[in-house]
Amino acid sequence: MNLFKYLAIASCVLCSAFAVATPTQNYQDFLTKIESVDQWDKAQHDLFSQKSWQYWMSVKSEVNDTPNKFSAMINRYHQLQAKHPRPFNIDLNRFQSSIEQFKRFDDRNSPIKDATLFIGSSSIVYWKTAQFFPDYAVINRGFGGASIGEIEYFYDEVIKRHNPKNVVLYSDIDIENGVEPAIAVTNHIRLITRIEQDFPNANILILDMKPTLVDFILGKNVRANKIQANKLLKKFANARSQRHYIDVTGAMVTKTGKLNDTLFLDDGMHLNDKGYQAWQPLIDNILQEVSASVH
Repeated sequence: MNLFKYLAIASCVLCSAFAVATPTQNYQDFLTKIESVDQWDKAQHDLFSQKSWQYWMSVKSEVNDTPNKFSAMINRYHQLQAKHPRPFNIDLNRFQSSIEQFKRFDDRNSPIKDATLFIGSSSIVYWKTAQFFPDYAVINRGFGGASIGEIEYFYDEVIKRHNPKNVVLYSDIDIENGVEPAIAVTNHIRLITRIEQDFPNANILILDMKPTLVDFILGKNVRANKIQANKLLKKFANARSQRHYIDVTGAMVTKTGKLNDTLFLDDGMHLNDKGYQAWQPLIDNILQEVSASVH
């Protein structure tokens, strides 16, 4: 055999023998292995969550750009999620330390008159609201990944004591935890109605539930359920002049209709400053409008 031909064959054999599996191959092998386990205990749930989150986070932008390339594997992932649902329970006291910090701050400072109160989950927490809205008396009372029920639970501490002129509300936690759109919106309506009863002159700015790069990781229907919930929220908001529905989703997609991944932190869920810059004028336009209407 020609020496060069022999060396080429030998090289191919060695490459095959020592080939390193890609992350996608490794994850596919993992899914195959865990699919064979009929009953999952906590260890299997933890392993599935850990391996899946690690893999999908590594390719989230690629999934956003070319979803069809991953559709079969995403379907396998969602089938396992559905077959082995993990119990979800909210501990209403898990944010007690954050609430105590709010109370200590409020007790040491004079009340802010005509406050614009930002309330909700982590999208509010991460927002440098005073910096983005310097012309308004801003109070930020976002905490953790607060569901609507948790905001209600701490209503007196984070809303009622501030006597707000404007309330900016954002929470997508119910949907991301698997709550059906109609129920999630009913929860929103209950909270907003309570605010309107206590502060009938307040303007309520309802931000729609944003899409994220990790919606598909959270659950099969999360993105679709956000879209459905947003339609219901918009209908509710349009029923009263002091409610204002704000379509933040529209500011987050490119001309081709894909989600703009440059607006997110590395976790693919929370916004970076560029993301909040896309949101800021939408809220500011409404705040200017309602401020002008009272003069």
